[in-house]
Amino acid sequence: MTPAQRLLNRLEKVRSTGEGSYIACCPAHDDRTPSLSIKECDDGRLLVHCFAGCPTSDVLMAVGLSLGDLFPEGMRSHNKPGLPHWKMERLRAHADHERAVLACMRFDAARGELVDPERATKAKERLRKIGGLLND
Repeated sequence: MTPAQRLLNRLEKVRSTGEGSYIACCPAHDDRTPSLSIKECDDGRLLVHCFAGCPTSDVLMAVGLSLGDLFPEGMRSHNKPGLPHWKMERLRAHADHERAVLACMRFDAARGELVDPERATKAKERLRKIGGLLND
């Protein structure tokens, strides 16, 4: 099933407005007159815009879909659903920082210097949380 078929089958008052273009009632708000524009790109991606201002994520959530459902199977990311690539990269950068903090603390402790145990605990907790987000 294409992304367009997957979405259009779940909408009401769907009407074609041209080749690969549709308009329908937005499921994210009380829409009586179609205000949701759907455009199928040449590569199979789907562009969705609510002229009433509903975020695309709200539109998709209202019909049980996610942003990943706007892309053909071959274009989908293998990242955690709903977690954009840029956010995963940011989480990895934060994890690298916390690992560096712990490495510096281990180095200082090995040299007999005082380390802040609360900061070490905080770094470990942050790494656990980040790991949970990246691995779920």
